[in-house]
Formats: sequence, structure tokens, C-alpha cells
Amino acid sequence: MANQTRSLLVAGVLLGAALAAQAQNAVAFSNFGLRPSGSSSQRVVSLSDSKSRVIQVLGPPTKTSRYYAETERTWATVLHYGSNKLNFTNNSLGLVELHDGRLTVGRPGTPGFRVGSVLPKVPPAAKPPLAFSAFRIDYKPSTSRNLTYSAISYGNMKTAKGQVADALYEILYDPQGRVSHIFLDQTYD
Repeated sequence: MANQTRSLLVAGVLLGAALAAQAQNAVAFSNFGLRPSGSSSQRVVSLSDSKSRVIQVLGPPTKTSRYYAETERTWATVLHYGSNKLNFTNNSLGLVELHDGRLTVGRPGTPGFRVGSVLPKVPPAAKPPLAFSAFRIDYKPSTSRNLTYSAISYGNMKTAKGQVADALYEILYDPQGRVSHIFLDQTYD
């Protein structure tokens, strides 16, 4: 009985640590508004917006394609803005893949960041600052989504009330400290 209690206690501590780490990387949904780069518009697109709203804010896509989303058992639409892809299932934006600097991510009225943005320089002995004021940076070269990176910012988004949401973000950085790819994902199970 004592061993079972100890095992449950250890499992609870490990689960609590995992949830705390997840919450530490959680960043507010409002940091992920999407707008055309160079635009001074206060209007942004967010995950779960409709195709018509996205086109209204971002303008017409350079290309449109479709694929069969097996997990949802429906056809999905992809709006392409250059090499950037905005994936819709059931007319709801669920996945954003940014591969070029045409679109900026951030709160309305702020400079935001985009593919090609550069991390601030810090002295070698200094603790690195948060990327773009909100994102913790892990300097662990690896791969994600079949893309190689030198550093990454990742985690869950959180609601305005601070609750961890069922939506992810990943910001990948190249060896020069530039943003190489950005992913916003609300489509996973």
C-alpha cells in the first residue's frame, strides 16, 4: 500500500511539473494576430477565423488548393500567400505555416515579427532575453516538421483569462538568429 501511495505521489509530482512547464511556455492568443507585412492596419486574422474574414484582412491569396483531411473526414482548403499556407477545415483557420516574410505575427499596433526577423544581440555571458517580448528561446539545434533549426520558441497559446488553450505555436530560428519558420496550430488532437 505504501508503494502504491508513493507511486501515485511521484506520478502527481511529474504531471504537475509537466503542466507547469507547459504553462511557462504558454503565450496569450493576442500575440498571434496575422496581418500583411508593412501594413499599418489594426485588423488582424486569428486561428478559427473564417476564409472570408482572412481574405478580407489579408487580401486575395496568390493560390488556393484543397486536400482531404482524413482526421476530420472532410475536404480542407489552403490559401497560399507566396510560400505561406493558411489551412482551413470546416471554414475555420486551423493551421498557419509561414515560410516567407509576407505576413507579420503580433498584436495590432505593435511591430510584431515575421520570417526574417532577427533576435536581439546579447553578450555571450548574459541570459538571453525573451524573443519579441513574449517567447522563451531554447538554444537546442534539432528538427521540427522536417525542418532544421538552431533555436526554437514553442508552447501552447493561452486565453485572455490565462487558461492554457488547445493551440500550439512554434517559431524556428536559423544559426544567425533569424526567424526561419512560424507555425500556429489548432488542428491537433
